[in-house]
Amino acid sequence: MLRKSLKAFICCTVFSSSAYSNTNAFDLNFHNKMFNTHLGTHFEQQDFHLSLGYGKHTRKGQMFEISAFKSHDLNIHHFEFGVQTIHAWFKPSQISSSHSLAFAGSYRLKIAEGFYLNNNGSYSPEIFAFNSEGKNFYRFGSQLEFALMPDVQLHAGYQVVRFKVENNNDTSERMTFDESIFLGAKFTF
Repeated sequence: MLRKSLKAFICCTVFSSSAYSNTNAFDLNFHNKMFNTHLGTHFEQQDFHLSLGYGKHTRKGQMFEISAFKSHDLNIHHFEFGVQTIHAWFKPSQISSSHSLAFAGSYRLKIAEGFYLNNNGSYSPEIFAFNSEGKNFYRFGSQLEFALMPDVQLHAGYQVVRFKVENNNDTSERMTFDESIFLGAKFTF
C-alpha cells in the first residue's frame, strides 16, 4: 500500500507540474535518534498543499503520513489548515501500530528578509483512531528557518510527537515517540 501511495503521489506531482503552476519541495530533518522527510507540492492558483511524510526513530518505530492543507498569506503571515492521516508502527512494544486522522495547522511569520519562525501542530481525537490500540495522537513543532538561497532553506527546531495507546490489559498510556531538537534543510524545485 505504501508503494502504491508513493507512486500515485509522484505521478500526480509530475502530471500537475505540467497542468498547473506549482512548487515542489523536499524536506529532510535529522534529530538525535530520528530522521524524517517530506515530499510535497503546492498548487499556487488554489493555495493548496499536498505532502507525504516518513519518519524513523531508532528505538520507537516508524511513521508515515499523508497531508492536505489549504494555505493563506497575509503580509508577513502565512497560515495553513488541513488534515493528515498518520500511521505509526511501534518497535519493541506490545502495541503494534496506530492509524489516525488528525487536524493540522501551521503558522509562519517572516521575521526579516530570509528569516522565518514556523510553528505547527496536529491533533487526532480518540474518535478518529482507526484501530483498537492507538487512541489519539498529537504533534507540536517550532522551528527557525533561514533562506540560504531562493530554493534552499536551512532550519533548526524542536518537536514533540506523542501517542495515547492501549495496552493488553485495557489501560491507556501516553507514549512519547519523539521529543527532540532537530536540524534540517528544505529544497524547492
